[in-house]
Amino acid sequence: MNRIDLLRNNYVAYRLSNTRKSIYMDCKAFTGTIFVCHNYESLRELTANVHAIMAVTVTPSNIRKGETGMTEIRKKTIQGLATGDTLVVTRTFTESEVHVFADITRDYNPVHFSERFAAAKEFHGKICHGLLAASIITEIGGQIGWLATGMDFRFKKPVYFKDTITCRFTITSIDENDRAIAEAVYKNQDDTVVLAATITGILPNAQERDILSEMMEEKGWRG
Repeated sequence: MNRIDLLRNNYVAYRLSNTRKSIYMDCKAFTGTIFVCHNYESLRELTANVHAIMAVTVTPSNIRKGETGMTEIRKKTIQGLATGDTLVVTRTFTESEVHVFADITRDYNPVHFSERFAAAKEFHGKICHGLLAASIITEIGGQIGWLATGMDFRFKKPVYFKDTITCRFTITSIDENDRAIAEAVYKNQDDTVVLAATITGILPNAQERDILSEMMEEKGWRG
């Protein structure tokens, strides 16, 4: 059964089952609360049943791209990727996402939760998990259909809440077996490099690209 996390003041306050009755009965007391939906079904259930009693805020990153639309990265993959191609994704990280990531990974390092602890580490505030920021490449890889064989991350600067990070993913080599290497550079809104990575993996072959194209046709995606 799908679950919806109810976040209030950046803490998980309650957990609701995905049913009309429990959502309506339990949510009346939480008007104005931000709901984070972890999948599209939860989003549809939520918006169908509680839109009349509260405003609902959902970050686009919580909706799977494969269910909501075809990205330009997927389209480019179908056409065929080549050495030198650069794919770009930009994302802003929020404190709520950090809390969700901590729940998933069980990484409750106080540097993500305590201003005092972060200051002791000489940061200017609480910071995002390094792997949360690094995960931008998984959005790119997921749209490519890239099968990862290795990831080497170099964490250079902290990523703070509400930082906007742009990841530039450049394919540096592809061999005859579709094994590829890519370099990723992440910069914040101040054009400061916060993270760099080398990624190895396997690109979709011709047959797999045909399947991706068929999936696009089946969903009615054109372009």
